[in-house]
Formats: sequence, C-alpha cells, structure tokens
Amino acid sequence: EFGGYAIKTEGHVFNDKSYGYKMYSDPESFSKGFFELYERDILPLIEKGVCCDVYTQLCDVEDEINGLVTYDRRVVKLPEDRAKELGRRLDERYLKVCEES
Repeated sequence: EFGGYAIKTEGHVFNDKSYGYKMYSDPESFSKGFFELYERDILPLIEKGVCCDVYTQLCDVEDEINGLVTYDRRVVKLPEDRAKELGRRLDERYLKVCEES
C-alpha cells in the first residue's frame, strides 16, 4: 500500500478537517504528483519483484481526502484517460514479468 496524496475538492468534502500523506493545492499538481509517483516508484520495481500495488485510497472517507474520487463520489480527481493508460501500462508490465519468470 502506498500513495495517500491528497487534495481538497471544495464542495465535495465531508467536513473542514483534512488528512493525507502529502497535500496538494490544485488538481494539476495533484495529478502530476500521482503519475510521477507511479513512474518513479512503482513501474521500475515491477522488474525487481513487486507483484502488485495498492494505492491508498480509492475514495475520500470523512477527514481523509487522499482518495482518487471525492467523498460524495461526484468528482474523479485524475484525468480518466491518463489513469486508464497507466492501468494498461501496469498490466502490460506485470504480464511481461510473469511470462519471463
């Protein structure tokens, strides 16, 4: 489990409190940080034996605003096309490593 990057999406939070491992102030920097995290820390580790990854967390939960979707499930915090492309790349990389083993 890794990640926990957070961004407060006004009008889509449970309350005024907020928690996350690394806070971002705007959607662009949040998105950039998220995708850089995968490029830097996850994709290179697949060839070294990492066999899965679990991002914290799918959606915001009360004070925790480190989800990829807001508490009310109305806002996806990442560009969906880029997230799908990342998922495709992860699948390909994991499958390639499994086939080579």
